[in-house]
Amino acid sequence: MWAIFTTYGPLPDSLQKLNTEIWQDWYPREGQKRQLDSSLMLEVYQADDMQDAQYELCNLVAIKGMLMHLFFCICMKTIDT
Repeated sequence: MWAIFTTYGPLPDSLQKLNTEIWQDWYPREGQKRQLDSSLMLEVYQADDMQDAQYELCNLVAIKGMLMHLFFCICMKTIDT
């Protein structure tokens, strides 16, 4: 099973913000209720311009025992940087 997180925006900022969302927001609030599967995490990159404001990136965190899909869309246009 995987918890799936999605972000939009240029790298590396969008990836750093997504990782902050996962490990400082989701994991303490929801992730600790789940059993992580060996802390396995995948990053899925598109073959597009990584500096584009609409560039999409997904992180998948392996979890055990529950079918769960979480989508965190961080739109770079709406985040104060």
